Amino acid sequence: MTMFNVKRSTPDKVILISIDNLRFDCVGYQPDKKELDKYNVTSLLETPTLDKLSAKALCFTQCFSTNTYTTSAHTSVFTGLYPPHHGVRAFYDTKLNRNIKTLAEIFKDNGYITVFATDVMALFKPLDLTRGFDHLFERDDEGLYTFMANHKKDKLFVFVHFFDIHEPYLFSETPSSKDYNNDYFVLMETLYKQQGIEIKDRRPHTLWREFSDSTHRHVQHMLPIYVKGVTKFDYGRFKLFTEVLTRMDFFDTGLIVIFSDHGEGKCDRYNPDFFSHGGDLYDNVLRVPLFILHRDVQPSTDHRLLSVCDIFVLILELSSISFKPEHALDAVPVHQVRKEAFSEKWSPRRNADLSEDQRGNPLIPHQFMDDNEWLLSQRSIRTADRKFVMRGKQEDVALDDTILDDEQFIKTLYRKVLGRWEEPEGLEYHVKTLKNRLFTRREKWKEFLSSEEARTNPNYFAFDLQADPYEETPITAASDIHVLRDFHQVLGTVSEIEKEATAGERIFAENHAVAGEKEKIVKQLKALGYF
Repeated sequence: MTMFNVKRSTPDKVILISIDNLRFDCVGYQPDKKELDKYNVTSLLETPTLDKLSAKALCFTQCFSTNTYTTSAHTSVFTGLYPPHHGVRAFYDTKLNRNIKTLAEIFKDNGYITVFATDVMALFKPLDLTRGFDHLFERDDEGLYTFMANHKKDKLFVFVHFFDIHEPYLFSETPSSKDYNNDYFVLMETLYKQQGIEIKDRRPHTLWREFSDSTHRHVQHMLPIYVKGVTKFDYGRFKLFTEVLTRMDFFDTGLIVIFSDHGEGKCDRYNPDFFSHGGDLYDNVLRVPLFILHRDVQPSTDHRLLSVCDIFVLILELSSISFKPEHALDAVPVHQVRKEAFSEKWSPRRNADLSEDQRGNPLIPHQFMDDNEWLLSQRSIRTADRKFVMRGKQEDVALDDTILDDEQFIKTLYRKVLGRWEEPEGLEYHVKTLKNRLFTRREKWKEFLSSEEARTNPNYFAFDLQADPYEETPITAASDIHVLRDFHQVLGTVSEIEKEATAGERIFAENHAVAGEKEKIVKQLKALGYF
């Protein structure tokens, strides 16, 4: 087990770098390249900038995110907590619990100037994830560099969030030169011709959406382009960023932590060739790169199991900052062994991709901004060699709950037993059979449990990741006595995690304590160009 040097110096520069959507296997230090080899894209991947840095770093090969989407995963990094404990669970529904202290607040309390830089502020600010930061930069690399140069003698905690590897692949929201995105539009023209699609709208996100829809996001179409996007970012904007840090001597005197919030890959159990993120809890989206550069860290590769929430304590320990939280952390200190990592996925009733304004700038769709409903559809426990997945939340079904009317009860069976949203026809049928007293609630519950859908998509299943690394053959609790035995322990672990779950405040709740809060946030987002 890798250990840090006993004698440590306090860094005056702490740089936390998030490369959104970067797969675990797209960094040189990662020995597991089997999927890149499977689709013959390894030769397209060149990451000399990342490789040069990781050669001097402590590199983790088995780090897992808490989610398959940006917002909640970053909140776990900022707080050292699993989603049930920090309050940001669905992608765009609730804010960070106001009683939780963030990394930025802790560093600010310890005399650091705190800086937040991102390409898409709408993913963070409305969720209160910029709390504790003194200075905010959006799509402004030059402004960030100038600020850091002007504060070279100060203690700085800087969070930088790059969106380049996120779709649209090869397109940067913050291009480092006037012609930086030209190759993206040339590629789109070529791909449109190959697919026989007429270009009707040249806005970058619209171009991408039409192409990805036409290919059904099939991995054979998407993965090569994705890998080319990683290569472009490494040779381009990210290289320029590291050159700036080098000129400022930040690598010599600072602590640099590089990670991703999630990857891109298999994420739909019904369509295993669908290539994206935000979906089901598969490893090639949950597994992320993480490496640390610090004068007191020996370059090495570490294969222990980590969660992204462990980054919280890693940074504080390496910064020699003592912090006693008022709540229990889910982060595990570096000298302890993590036995399992928890992840969860919430599904929206109305799906939507990042859209764009007339200038091509990304925005969060309106349906994510107001009254969308969200469903806890999957939870997982990842161990060193197995993954246990729970679909729905069957333990919440209460047959004697008199508060629920018949329609609410049937909705609960769909959402908790089947782990999905109800469709109008099925809902109407099942409610009618209850109202006409053709079935009792217990009988209706048993009907859902024994349905063909429940049998083919069981609530509890596991993957043996040694024998089945692509997670293609789920082992059900009903078919394997060992899995059934292990699930008793897994459910106990999940129950303990969820026992202290906190309910976050809705981003745009109608009953905010401060009158006009929703209008104020909408005004801020409009000023940032997201409406």
